[in-house]
Amino acid sequence: MEFCDEFECADCCIDARVPLLNKDIDRIVMHGYYDAYFVDECNGIKTIRTRDDGSCVFYNKTSGLCDVYPSRPERCRLNPYTICEKTHEPTVDKACRFSQKCQEDPTMHERMSEYLAALQKEIEWRRRTGHF
Repeated sequence: MEFCDEFECADCCIDARVPLLNKDIDRIVMHGYYDAYFVDECNGIKTIRTRDDGSCVFYNKTSGLCDVYPSRPERCRLNPYTICEKTHEPTVDKACRFSQKCQEDPTMHERMSEYLAALQKEIEWRRRTGHF
């Protein structure tokens, strides 16, 4: 979202497990990182590796920004949208300090739904084929 850039907010990077699509991994590799550096995997779900403090491996503690921002994963691009635990529908994350500034945007709902469908498809394929 534009306000994340405007206010240089990276709060989501401090405590997050970000699921990765194959295209996310490819994009970050093209940014110059080896997947062994940033990918964790458990039961077919690939995620961004986190440090001992829970922060994303790409969160730059000095600048407070993301080191791969132009190549960041799709899930990060969708912030502050998340999935409501009760309805399983895309919604604005109320924990985001900018949630009031973020308007409900039908295109973001659609993008989140597409992302979730792609993620589920990849997880099922990895589990079925053993390609982790």
